[in-house]
Order: sequence, then structure tokens, then C-alpha cells
Amino acid sequence: MKDAVRQIYEQVALQKISPAQAKQMLLKLRGEEGGKTPEFELLPVQRCFFSKNFTDMKHWNESIKIHSRDRLDTDVMTTVIKKLMNHHGALRLVFRSDGGKYVQRFKNVEEFSEVLSVFEIGEDWDIKEYVLKEAQRIHRTMELEEGPLIRFAIFRAKDGDYFFMAVHHLITDGLSLEIIMEDIGTGYLQAQTGAEIDFGSKTTDFMQWAEFINRYALGGDIINEMEYWDAVESTSIQRLPRDFETSDVKLENNAELYFDVMGEEETKKLIRDCCNTYKANVESILLCALGTALERWGGMENTCVRLCGNGRDLPFSSYNIFRTIGWLSISYPFVIQMEKGTDHRHRIENLKSSFSQIPNKGAGYDILRFITLPQKYPEKSYVLEPEIFFNYMGFIGGTGIGALSLADIDTGSAKSLNSQREYVFVIEVMVVSGKLRLRLIYNRKEYKESTINALAKQYALALEEFLD
Repeated sequence: MKDAVRQIYEQVALQKISPAQAKQMLLKLRGEEGGKTPEFELLPVQRCFFSKNFTDMKHWNESIKIHSRDRLDTDVMTTVIKKLMNHHGALRLVFRSDGGKYVQRFKNVEEFSEVLSVFEIGEDWDIKEYVLKEAQRIHRTMELEEGPLIRFAIFRAKDGDYFFMAVHHLITDGLSLEIIMEDIGTGYLQAQTGAEIDFGSKTTDFMQWAEFINRYALGGDIINEMEYWDAVESTSIQRLPRDFETSDVKLENNAELYFDVMGEEETKKLIRDCCNTYKANVESILLCALGTALERWGGMENTCVRLCGNGRDLPFSSYNIFRTIGWLSISYPFVIQMEKGTDHRHRIENLKSSFSQIPNKGAGYDILRFITLPQKYPEKSYVLEPEIFFNYMGFIGGTGIGALSLADIDTGSAKSLNSQREYVFVIEVMVVSGKLRLRLIYNRKEYKESTINALAKQYALALEEFLD
């Protein structure tokens, strides 16, 4: 099998066959279309997940919940879901530990006993209580080795249907969730009208991408990034100040703060005018404001944050994975350096300069950390663990299925509350109903609410300076 795959890639390199022909040959060889495939290596981000050794790894999901006033056709939805899982191989992934090393493979859709569960909620039942109980059960019953790692449910209630999807993070990311919901919406409308379900042309399959990244990790080009990431690893980073010291870092201690940082007019001005004035993107301005807020709040001059990208447009790859589903996103450490006594104009220029030096949009860090160094340079390791995860999520709204609305109903924790926190702060900034909003997740056993409020206010003040 491996020899046959290598020969196909060699023919592409020698230009004897086209990439499109190679793809079809690989699909035939592996039986990708609903067939059982051999085990293959993990992507760096998947290796990172298993290296965390969370208490309850099988319960580490993402979820979506939608409300429909009209009844959903369960037969049509079942057909759409099966087509979806055949079209996107990553939705059929399962994982196995072999002496502590995890590998993955595809399963056939027919190997899964159930893809859609339907629940009838009685007239006098408590809808919210019932949905919460069953959704939590679905979250907890994911099995990494058996699958499926994506589950769908329809709850039939007196006020309409609630559509619920839970999917393990090992097989999805933020962009994948959007693609899944878009394809379900498209397929459902097609099937309802009697048309053939068509999700469009397939992009590079997940297995092919994983094999490419693992080959790239052991090649020569990735070594060119080591000097940059070595410097990041050796940077002196300050520890975030705490109100209390604790070893209890379970997710059950999570607390959240939502803070409207700006009104509609200020948000428009920030996005429309400030980016042009400072010749910077929104993320750069938001990060600069965060650095300023942390410096004023806690005296932080060097703060390390983990940033992320969707991983679909990497400079070293010509593969088309823009509509490939899987955990393809990338993340990397970034040091925000704030010089005391400097104004925001000077700080944004420094931050832009730092951004411009990041090689290959940051994708190389985890490739080096989890594949290249362990296999080629075992005497060397990267160990930097940022205390802050920062993500600008853009404009939030819409569901991907026509005019259906996001359900305002609790489906419980998508991740096991017994698992450990990865970061001291998770900071997400988004535009909701035209307003810039901050979501900050922290450990209530480490911080007082007043301390977190003070940080949020400093962040708002720092952003206001860009509007002056």
C-alpha cells in the first residue's frame, strides 16, 4: 500500500500524471468513497491534543443547536447526513492507541449503527430539561476507537424541532463546522425538492493532506523556520498575576465574562477607518490593545499568547483544502512586547513588524514541535505554553440553514468538566449585532470577578485610543 502511494506521488513529481489523476488513483486505492482505509499519521494539532492527556479525552466536542418552527423530515435528514459523511471522510475518522502512539483511519458509514437520533418530547414535559439531559448523554458517549465522532439529534417539541449536532474536536474546527452546516442546509433543500444531493466537487481529502504534512515535517524546508521559533522559545515571558494560587484547574471552575467593548458606531469606525489609518488588520489592532491593557492591568511587558488560523492557505502548499473538513486549523505562540512610555502608534508599528516576521503564517511551530524535532532532533524540544489563547472570530450570526434560528437552549458542556484547562485566559473578540464584544473565560478559583472586569475595562480604554 505505502509503495503504491509513493509511486503515485513520484508520477506527479515527474509530471507523468496530473494532480487530479493522482487524486482519483488514491481514492480508488484506498477505497475512500465509503470504504475502509488503512491507518495513517496524525496532524500536528491532533498530536498536540493527545499530548495534553486530558482526563476525559473522548468528551472534547464542539456543538451546534438550531430551532425550526416547522417539522424537519427525519428520513430526508438521515439521507443527507449519510451522504455528508461519505463526502467528507474526516467525519468517519476513528482513533486507536498503539503503545501510546495514536493513529487514525476512516470507517464506512454503514459500520455506524445510528447517525441521527429522534426524540419526542411530551406536551407537559420540560423541554429545556429534557434537551439538556439527552444532549449531555450524547456528548459523553463519544468513543474514539468505535465512533462515530459526530452525532445528530432532532428533538420534537410543541414549539417546533430542535436540531442538535455534537462533533469531537479531533475531526473538526471552526471552518469545518460552517461547511458542515452549509452542506446540510444545501442537501436538505435539494432532497426536499426531489433533486439529487450535490455538495459540489471534493477538495483534497483529509488523508492526503495528513500525509503531505507528515512528509513536509521531515523534509528540508521546515528546518529554515527553526531559527525564528528557537528565538520565540527563548524569549523571557512574564507570568500572569493571580488573585489566588490553586492547583484546581478543572473546566468545572470556568467562569465567563461578556463585555460590550464598543457600540455600533465605534465598531464601524474601528473596522472601517482605523485599519486604513494604521495600515493594519483588525486582529493586529485588537492584539495591540490587549497588550496595552495587560501592561496597565498587570505590568505585563512581554506577554505570550496563542494565536490561530484556519490553516487552509499555507504558503508552502498548493493543495486545495478550502472545503476539506477536519481539524486543519493551526496555532502558534506570539509574543506581544509593550515598551513602557510608548504610545499606541509606536506599539502598533512594533506589533506589525513582529507579525511580518512569522514564517508560513505560524504553521511551522506545531509541525516542528510534534513531528520534526521528536523524529529528527530528539535532543531538542519546544515547550512554550502560552497562558492566553486569543481569537478574533469576526462577525457572528446566521446558521447556515436558510432562515432557521440558533436555538436559545442549554445543551450542557461540550467538553468534560473534569478535564483540565489549557489556558489561564481564553479571550474571544467578535462583532455581535454590530457591536464589538469581548468574551473572557477564566478560573474562578484564580481570579475575582472584579479583577477580570478591571482587565476588560482597560481593554476597552486601550481600543478607544485608536479612535482618537
